[in-house]
Amino acid sequence: MKTPFYPLYSKIRPLLRVFDGMVAADVLDLKSGLFAMRGTPQDPADWQDPDTWIPERTSGRLRELASQVWEGTGRLVNPRYLMGSWLLIRNHELLIPDGSGVLQITEHGRDFLKNAEGGTVRRLDEEEGLGDLLRSIAARSPVRRSDLLPVFSEYALRASSIKAASTINSFMRYRISNLIDRDYVERSGFSYVVTESGLDWIKGFDANVIGQSRVEDADEIFSIIRRHQGSTRNELQEKLAVMDPYQFEHLVKELLVAMGYEDVEVTSKSNDGGVDVIGRIQVGISEIKEVIQVKRIQGNVGRPALDKLRGSLHRFGAVRGSIITNGDFAKGTRDAAFEAGGAPITLINGEKLIDLMIEHRVGVKKRVFEILEIDLDSFDAAADAGDDSA
Repeated sequence: MKTPFYPLYSKIRPLLRVFDGMVAADVLDLKSGLFAMRGTPQDPADWQDPDTWIPERTSGRLRELASQVWEGTGRLVNPRYLMGSWLLIRNHELLIPDGSGVLQITEHGRDFLKNAEGGTVRRLDEEEGLGDLLRSIAARSPVRRSDLLPVFSEYALRASSIKAASTINSFMRYRISNLIDRDYVERSGFSYVVTESGLDWIKGFDANVIGQSRVEDADEIFSIIRRHQGSTRNELQEKLAVMDPYQFEHLVKELLVAMGYEDVEVTSKSNDGGVDVIGRIQVGISEIKEVIQVKRIQGNVGRPALDKLRGSLHRFGAVRGSIITNGDFAKGTRDAAFEAGGAPITLINGEKLIDLMIEHRVGVKKRVFEILEIDLDSFDAAADAGDDSA
């Protein structure tokens, strides 16, 4: 793993065109000059808005270079954040300086520009761990990032000197963003799922390595897994839709306990003021009390339910509330959830509820199957050992 803060390829391509022909020393001066700039509490800087901070906070050559990147990439690449992009470009030799220090695009760089699925892109994906990550998502879809971390950690420990779990998690997040940007992965509630384009990437690469028949076998396995998981979600939806409302409240209680809430209680069936479940949760260094309204309905939860819950917060000494339903929410309910001046109300619809149940294994259980594959690295290592002893 050569590039920690992995960039989006959609930003690398216009940046390559801007850097091609620039002096390498100018790029380094731009990076170091902008990195040294800081705002203050009295004069904060919004670094997300280059149209403002470039004219206000830079001058001379630094302003010229920053504007060249910002304008030259069609306002796509913020010159304040070039570290990951520059490392990828230089580590993989998409640009190299000539004898005069002028950056020139290479054959790898031209292939990267012209072929979104070409050899250079696939090589980068494999060397930087995106291929392993995509295969892991495909095998487990839908999967939470926390479930992917052990697999990516194994890769990171093998391919780099990084050992801190928080750093590995951050590097993985950048790579997932890259796969999402390329439509290989998409978010489904709190989980990630592989797309058909992502499966095509896997098949196209692996066919050259393990053979077409093995790829077809793997594709069939992925398809079975996805169908089964989709079927499980549908069964959960149907089960929730016919549950006794009071049993539904106790299911939500079980979920909250699994999520780390403490002192979780289901209120009495009457005179609850719109509050069905009460619990405490640690938020940072503070412990807060939260009240939850549970709605097992067909259709959408309307605004009156939210207003009733918000009006009951003071009765229970709570600072925030949630509405959890197997259905969905009307637009007015969503608009009112975080209105100015009102206590925050979190809305969990049926899709998000199922995501949480799957993540925390409430109402579902996970079955693990082992699949044996040839370890090509072991054979390569044995061959190398044989050559060395010859």
